[in-house]
Amino acid sequence: MHLLCKAFVGAAVLASVPAAAQTAGPEGDALAALASCRALADPARRLACFDSAAASLLKARESGEVQVVNRGEMREVRRNLFGFALPRLPFFKGDKSQEEADDKLETKVTSWRHLGYGKYRIVVEGGAVWETTEASEAVEPPAPGQPILIRKGALGSYVLRINNQRGLRGRRVS
Repeated sequence: MHLLCKAFVGAAVLASVPAAAQTAGPEGDALAALASCRALADPARRLACFDSAAASLLKARESGEVQVVNRGEMREVRRNLFGFALPRLPFFKGDKSQEEADDKLETKVTSWRHLGYGKYRIVVEGGAVWETTEASEAVEPPAPGQPILIRKGALGSYVLRINNQRGLRGRRVS
């Protein structure tokens, strides 16, 4: 149960939850079904409820209706989505250690190309593509392997700091 509490469970769950756990809600949320089993006083009924709820959860996972993701996988998804405008996703809640890291990404340049007028298109580890939105002749062009720090700026903007040089405003394009 402790593993389930730390994991993310998404998507709809099979509606075949045990009768004792029907208080879980109209969607038949398997985790809520497991939690409702804890309220049963009779040990035999509680065990039967847990067995049935666990079987429903495992069946939903095997069919692909439920996905269990650990914190490491969640962090990797956050890292890969950094820079995209996304709504607040409820399955990212509860990871206090990650909230501070949500405003910056430290990675390395894998490739780049000049866009003209002092602007660059930069590909970083993981394949994310960023473009600078301001020109600067004072900043040296990026080179593969150089560190890049991308942090959130004001009003939804981002600042790209290549190899500890002056930061340039930029945006994620893919």
